[in-house]
Amino acid sequence: MTIDLPELEIGANGLAVYIMQAALRYRWLLHADDVTGNFDLPTFDALREFRKQHYLTGNTICDALTWRELLKE
Repeated sequence: MTIDLPELEIGANGLAVYIMQAALRYRWLLHADDVTGNFDLPTFDALREFRKQHYLTGNTICDALTWRELLKE
């Protein structure tokens, strides 16, 4: 079973953003108060740091490669 998660960028909102934020929180890159379902500046900064830590270069969006790394255990 696969789940298709959308590409996300700053300004996005909804369940997929909440899932991304929860995964970033799990990795201590976001504070609990920042898990809101809104892709805001704290989320942008946390995602940028995550991508840097995992050598994902180029953009600052949550794309398929980012999702793959983010959802690994």
